[in-house]
Amino acid sequence: PTDEEWRILANYLGGESVAGGKLKEEGFEYWLSPNEGATNETGFSALGAGSRYVGEGDYINLNESARFWSSTHAGQGVDVKSFILNYGSASANHGEDGGRDGFSVRCMQAQDCAGECGGDAVVDECGECGGDGSSCIMLGDVNEDGIIDILDIVLTVNIIMNFEYNELADVNEDDVLDILDIVTM
Repeated sequence: PTDEEWRILANYLGGESVAGGKLKEEGFEYWLSPNEGATNETGFSALGAGSRYVGEGDYINLNESARFWSSTHAGQGVDVKSFILNYGSASANHGEDGGRDGFSVRCMQAQDCAGECGGDAVVDECGECGGDGSSCIMLGDVNEDGIIDILDIVLTVNIIMNFEYNELADVNEDDVLDILDIVTM
């Protein structure tokens, strides 16, 4: 994600002062106590993975913090913006760090219309997610043959003459079958 997308996420979660807690895994298996504000209500399950600094190759802050890369460069050189969570705070913070350091990565996938990450469901021509196009209602197609023609008009006249109701014949959707439906066809 970009730095802006991290900020949008934090704002969506109620602001940076509480977003970190909503993203962190609960408990003390992956975070030091007090793991302030951790609820993981988002299912993001951020772990206190610490980080690795390239300078000396040291791996530091295990169970203390989680630093996530953003795809946003910070000024010149290799510096990159990051998103930071800490065991002692419910907040989510932003930083600028050397692009050669080792931080956690969170990949983003597009969601399909059903909300599945990486899914392939699409909206069909009837407006139905994952549909096959068979659920479309074509007002005026009284005999449901896929076209509106003279036969549909004749059927609609017969329905009106028999004081019946057919949803497909109610072309103007006013819950009344009358000459206006026939003219609209």
